[in-house]
Amino acid sequence: MNGGANNVVLVEDSVPVILHVVCTVFSVYLSLDTHTLSLYTYSLLLFTVPQVSPHYKTSGIHYHVLPRALPVAQIMLTGSIYSTLAVTVER
Repeated sequence: MNGGANNVVLVEDSVPVILHVVCTVFSVYLSLDTHTLSLYTYSLLLFTVPQVSPHYKTSGIHYHVLPRALPVAQIMLTGSIYSTLAVTVER
């Protein structure tokens, strides 16, 4: 009879730990998705839009966007790589 009570206590004690692990895994996946989506957005802005729209490149907008968006895209690429490594280590 005492063994059943100990199992209930053990389950109740482990619930916060399980929730913490689930929240941590969710945070890693959310970080990976955010970095990847941002990288795709900046890559489209930097490399695809100038090829599709000649006005974008000739009007000078491209020359103002490029120096600001390229470093941010590189930071997002690094964040995506680190998030992928975190998912790999977590599994």
